[in-house]
Order: sequence, then C-alpha cells, then structure tokens
Amino acid sequence: MTNPTVPSEFTNVTHALVTIKKHSLVGAGSIILPGITIGECSAVGSLSLVNKDLDAGYIYAGQPAKKLMARKRNCEKLGAILCLKS
Repeated sequence: MTNPTVPSEFTNVTHALVTIKKHSLVGAGSIILPGITIGECSAVGSLSLVNKDLDAGYIYAGQPAKKLMARKRNCEKLGAILCLKS
C-alpha cells in the first residue's frame, strides 16, 4: 500500500542512492531499485529490472537483468575524444 492517506510506517518504502558510473547506458523504461551501482561502461537493455549491482564492462538485459556478454572496451576512449572536442 502506497497512498498519501496511508501513514509512512505502514508503506514499507525504502530510499537509497543509485550510482551510474561513467560511460554507462540505461535503456528506456528500465527500473533500477534503490542502492544499486551500475559499473563503468555497462549497458542495460530497455525494460530491464536491475535488482543487484552490475559489473563494469558488460551488457545486461531482462527481468531481472542478467549478464549477456562483455561490451567492447573502447567506450573509455570514445568518451575521452568527445571530452577533448567540447
């Protein structure tokens, strides 16, 4: 039950920061639960449910998000080039 008329002690809602590291991508409609860290150069597919921390440099998708494959590690180089141009 989450409703403005229900007292907060009965709603069981948790709050925590979500950390998305550099060069990471999160697809549209994805849900990231509180307290999750998405590693550097990770990619999350659309409509995925992220319920645990994600390792750096992998592609994840699904409900819950599962590790599919390693991502090419040239994303750091591309980010550096874009920073130099701007």
